[in-house]
Amino acid sequence: METTSLRILLAEDDATIVHELETCLRDAGHEVLAVEARSEVTLTASRLLQPDVVLLNARLRGALDGPAVASLLQAHTPNPIPVVLVAATAQPTSSKVAVLPMAAFAGPLLAQQLHRVLSSVLGQ
Repeated sequence: METTSLRILLAEDDATIVHELETCLRDAGHEVLAVEARSEVTLTASRLLQPDVVLLNARLRGALDGPAVASLLQAHTPNPIPVVLVAATAQPTSSKVAVLPMAAFAGPLLAQQLHRVLSSVLGQ
């Protein structure tokens, strides 16, 4: 199966998880455009960088949680950016997750699981 290289904005505040995600993404041939830990900066970076996908922690630093950031990315973007929501548990942190075009999966993260989720979000 052919893999499409994606430009990804990573929104995560845990350094260990950032390292794990960056390694998995780069090993799969994807480009990590930036790593952001705060919700407000994630929103700004997504507008400026125009990533193919935002890989978003369910709980970010700042005024908004991951599902709220995802809602804003979907609502205020002319071409909504696919969002992959990374939840610490199998239960999303907000009911908003169910209505957004995104995928959620629970840690610990595995490279195969991450690849499957990115493929499903992008319809590959």
